[in-house]
Amino acid sequence: MATRHFAARAISALRASPMPVATTTPTYGFANDGSASGFRTNFGIANLRGDRSADPVVVTLFGSSGSQLGQTLFGLKPYGYLQDSVTNLFGAGLATIGPFALKVEVGNQADVEVYASVVENLTGDPMQVVAAVPQQTPLYLPAIARAAGANNTVWRSSLQLTNPYDVARTWRLTYKPSGPNPADVSREQTLAAGTTFAIEDIVEWVFAGLGVAPPEQTAGVIKIVPVGGSVDSPMAVARTYNVTVQGTFGHAIPALHAALGASAGSGATHLVLPGLSSEDVARTNLGFVNLNETGGVNFDVYFFAEDGTLLNPEGRPYVVALSAGGWDQDRIENRFRNSFGAELPANQRAITVAVEVKAGAAGFVYASVVDNVTGDPIWISGQLLP
Repeated sequence: MATRHFAARAISALRASPMPVATTTPTYGFANDGSASGFRTNFGIANLRGDRSADPVVVTLFGSSGSQLGQTLFGLKPYGYLQDSVTNLFGAGLATIGPFALKVEVGNQADVEVYASVVENLTGDPMQVVAAVPQQTPLYLPAIARAAGANNTVWRSSLQLTNPYDVARTWRLTYKPSGPNPADVSREQTLAAGTTFAIEDIVEWVFAGLGVAPPEQTAGVIKIVPVGGSVDSPMAVARTYNVTVQGTFGHAIPALHAALGASAGSGATHLVLPGLSSEDVARTNLGFVNLNETGGVNFDVYFFAEDGTLLNPEGRPYVVALSAGGWDQDRIENRFRNSFGAELPANQRAITVAVEVKAGAAGFVYASVVDNVTGDPIWISGQLLP
């Protein structure tokens, strides 16, 4: 039987955690561009608790200009769940509003997960965007690319920013490319209160601020910091995507901050990353980020097969060291060859990576798993052990 390939997204397991009374969560990275091209958005909300309802949950939709375009109240029973298109939930008139943001207000301490599935209209390729609250630290978005890749893939990265505050804010976006002696490139963007700004090719946009074209082959990290004396961070989500004649296939990249990382000597020193595959099945890029602004971080990494067999030769850890704000990404086969002088065993359908931060703070790990036929990637975040 022939192998079939699908446009897909990764779906992470969720863990209930207490939310304060009257929590307000901005959500972002969405678009409704009609049905011919661009994107359409499905909104989802789940009550993660079985002992109480989540009433009421107020969801307000804002257009890219910051104007309020709709509002709906949801009631969720214990373990209740709802998902539907934005047009069905908020009105058919919102089918072509372009980029938009949502604000979710939870009033009774319920543990509610809010997310959206943003679907590329031409290919049907979905990406998942999960709600978050603004962080008061620099934000990092890794795996930003403007390059050709394996199997005739062509990679680009978009970025969407939302200002969730009631006054204008300015942020500096710095592209930090990988490679020897890379030169950082920065550009500032001011957003009025409540507005959303979408950039189709973030690398090209940053270099355009200097009046020059970007390199033909480049990949790196976008770092976002507030300017003008503010300490407020925007809501940000990137999408790295493969451009094809059918349309685009991509995955969302969440904005990372220091609290998401593991730290030596803390109660959270380990990260676990399931769902990787060897290149015989679907090629996997494994990435590391140092979310610490002031010091280095050292990782010990172990690879496990589907049956739990340790794949590291002689049980030795794979070691990664990053300076402050550093980033490193490579295919897992290359990591085995370069570190162990050995080949990763072939046909690994499901590899789990266990990572310990041995020194330093705020180390993070992720993977991008790419279908070898369609070039469709999924993003997998390292999960802090509880």
